[in-house]
Amino acid sequence: MKKRATKVAATVCPCLGVFVTKEYRTCLALQRQDGYVEVLRMTQHEGLCVTRIPEPIFDRTYTPSANGTIERACASYVEFMRYLGATEEALVRLAQFHPISAQDMQTARQTLLNRRPATPATPATPATPATSPVQKRSTSTLSGSPQSAAQFFKQLIMEGKLTDDQIFATVQEAFGLSGKKRGYVQWYRNHLKKTGATIPTITTIPIQPQKKKEGRSHGKVKAR
Repeated sequence: MKKRATKVAATVCPCLGVFVTKEYRTCLALQRQDGYVEVLRMTQHEGLCVTRIPEPIFDRTYTPSANGTIERACASYVEFMRYLGATEEALVRLAQFHPISAQDMQTARQTLLNRRPATPATPATPATPATSPVQKRSTSTLSGSPQSAAQFFKQLIMEGKLTDDQIFATVQEAFGLSGKKRGYVQWYRNHLKKTGATIPTITTIPIQPQKKKEGRSHGKVKAR
C-alpha cells in the first residue's frame, strides 16, 4: 500500500495578519516588539524567512491586505518555498499556521542549501575556456533555484504544472512584479518555442454538460 505523506499539524497561534506592499509582495506580520515588527515573508536570497523590520519602515512599506487571508498566504508560501527554499526558523513559524508535509519541509531545506554558495575546502581549479565566447543555456533542461524573474518564468513554464495565471502569481510574489507585467508569461512561452524547446501542455479534464432528464409531458397537446 502507498504511504500517505505525513504533515506537521498546525497549531493555532495569534498574529497581526497579512500585509502587502505596493509591489504586491506579501508578508505575515507575527508580532510587534521593542520597536520592531517580526514578519514571515519570501525573499530572493533566503527564500521563506523570518525578519525583524523597524516599525517606522514597516508602517511606510506595508499596509493591511484587503483580500488576503492567513490561510491563503500560508498556502502560497508552501508553494513558493519548494522553488526558493526556507530557513529552519521560517518552517517552524509557518507550521504554527498551516500544515506542512515532511517532504515539503525537506525540499525547502535542500533547495535553500543548494542556493547558498558553498565554501570550497581547496582552491578551485580554473575552468577550461569554452570554444565559443557566448554559450546559450538549453531551456529544455532548466533546473535549480531561480536567481531572476526571467529564469523563474522559464522554469515554471517548462515544468508544465501551473496555468499562466498561477505562473505569474508565483513569480510576482517571489520578485515583486507589478500586475502590468502579466503578459511576460506568454512572451517567455513564445520565446522558448522559438529556441526549439519542447513545452509541456497542462492537461485539463473537460467538464461534461449535464444532460437534461427527459420526463413525460403533462401538458395538453394542442391540435393542429
